[in-house]
Amino acid sequence: MQKVRIYALSSIASALIEKLHELGILEIGVSQCKGMQSGSPLESFNEISTLLVRMRGILSNLPKQNINSVHETKDAVNEARKIKVDEEVKGLMVELSKLEAELGKISEELKITKRLESFGGIDFSRLETRTTSYIFGSVSREKLNKAKEELSKTGLKHEFLFALHETTAYLLILFEKAGPDIELPLSRLGFTRFIVPPNLTTQEKYKFWLDRETKNKRRRVAEIKAELDTISARHYQRIADLEHSLSIAADRAEIASRFSFGKSTFIIEGWLEQKNVEKLDNLLKQYGDNAVLEKAKTGLHDAAPTVLENKDVVKPYQFLTESYAFPNSSELDPSLVYFFTIPLLYGMIVGDVIYGLISIVLALFFIKKFKGSAIMSSISRLWLFSAIPAILFGLVFDEFAGMTHYHLLEKLEAWGIFNLESLGMAGPLYLGISRLHNLTTVFQITLLVGMIHLALGLVMGAINEWHHSKKHAIGKLAWIGVELGGYLAISSFLFNAMPASIGNIGAGILALSAVLIAWSEGVVGILELPGIAGNVFSYMRIAVVGVVGAILAELINALFMPTPQQGILALIFFPLFILLHVINTFIAMFEAVIQGGRLNIIEFKLKFLKGGGRPFRPFAVKNMR
Repeated sequence: MQKVRIYALSSIASALIEKLHELGILEIGVSQCKGMQSGSPLESFNEISTLLVRMRGILSNLPKQNINSVHETKDAVNEARKIKVDEEVKGLMVELSKLEAELGKISEELKITKRLESFGGIDFSRLETRTTSYIFGSVSREKLNKAKEELSKTGLKHEFLFALHETTAYLLILFEKAGPDIELPLSRLGFTRFIVPPNLTTQEKYKFWLDRETKNKRRRVAEIKAELDTISARHYQRIADLEHSLSIAADRAEIASRFSFGKSTFIIEGWLEQKNVEKLDNLLKQYGDNAVLEKAKTGLHDAAPTVLENKDVVKPYQFLTESYAFPNSSELDPSLVYFFTIPLLYGMIVGDVIYGLISIVLALFFIKKFKGSAIMSSISRLWLFSAIPAILFGLVFDEFAGMTHYHLLEKLEAWGIFNLESLGMAGPLYLGISRLHNLTTVFQITLLVGMIHLALGLVMGAINEWHHSKKHAIGKLAWIGVELGGYLAISSFLFNAMPASIGNIGAGILALSAVLIAWSEGVVGILELPGIAGNVFSYMRIAVVGVVGAILAELINALFMPTPQQGILALIFFPLFILLHVINTFIAMFEAVIQGGRLNIIEFKLKFLKGGGRPFRPFAVKNMR
């Protein structure tokens, strides 16, 4: 990345901003220069932002139209001034909101009138007098008699009417106003009071009136929506174009607040990729002596942005880089490495041909289902790509849904699908590395993979450090010597897996590496020496999680494998057998992503990536919306 500074006359500010926006290669930072004033938005910003809010308000109220794309309008400000439909739309929306609120109120009153059906033709307007009143509500049927008793205890003169509906009893109680509170004893029984509309006469007449009001208001709602549809059909595309154009204009007017201004000049500071410096210089040459480009020196506190440039196939892994410790501009982007290492560890954990095929189907399902979610879409594609090494390792481990290839063929033969003897198979085609019966070998493989993985991270760390401190870069490489020397020494002296001479060589490599670490990192480095063993042994989780999945698969086969001898029971076992293996596949997929991701993001990444970077965000039209 190259830091640059542009010096230009104020008279070309608007034109230059527009050209920079269209070119889209410069990230503009805040310029602070002695003797110059901090920038402020261009004078047009207030009007542009006001018009932009208006256009967005209209669009939010209009029914959406199917438009292929929005187009930039040259004189968007004057065009937006001419738009007058917002008052009409606002009036219609206010009326629509009022009608919807009234319909909601009518709906509630209809519910109450429906509850009053059982009380015949009572005129409720006559029940409320100077001396008498009434309440209407409900209790559970089982508490109906208790309600009668509670009212009798009050000594209040009253009439008690009720109607039974399933588990509910509706109560209509007439009583004298001069007396104790009638609701208090009922409330203890869970009584729910319904407020009867004040202008309700008979239930039948009021329901008729409510139905008529509902029809009238719904008709008017339909008319308003039709008017809005008509307005939208005429104006939506135009207003969408103006909103897009005004948003661009607002960004251009606002960006000036990052500049430094003098009496007749201004300064822009920013970052761009080294390959684009010439493009920017050629643009400024169009303004002759009115604009000059300077390559600025990077200060101690200048933090250059980071550009992540990966092929589309690597993008599902780039989200891990973006989410966990974004690399600074001087560090290597680990996304491409994740593209190989995450599927590798995933394949070692799942390690089953059938499960790999099932994971492809599940991944494709999740890609379609979660296409609107960036995270889930990336994880689903990660699952899809990682299914291939899962199948390959399944062949190495000779695992087919918890069975060897020969065991699977025997089960298919039992169902009469084919005959092994006719195929010339008297036994297995090959012997894989069984994770259940060759656990020591599997542990050794995972430890070796872990050492190589960590060594790769240390090499990347050395590359990152080389331009800053060759001393620290050598220290990073010395950790690889600790790995190798420790492995050789332990294998020889503790497990007698290698000759003593190899152990001596390993001890020498370990001692020399420790000296280099002490020289480059000091006492802290020496104290961290035991930690490298913990890092390596963390990779044992690959074998452990994989073996657990294999055990679960064998249990499913032992308990739910359908056989011809089961008869009709096999029809029940078969879907259950398939479902359990699909569930076990998903568990394996989930665990493989979690454990493999952890080893990459924590154990591996910490060997070379400090993070703290920020993404490169050029001032460009395409990046604004």
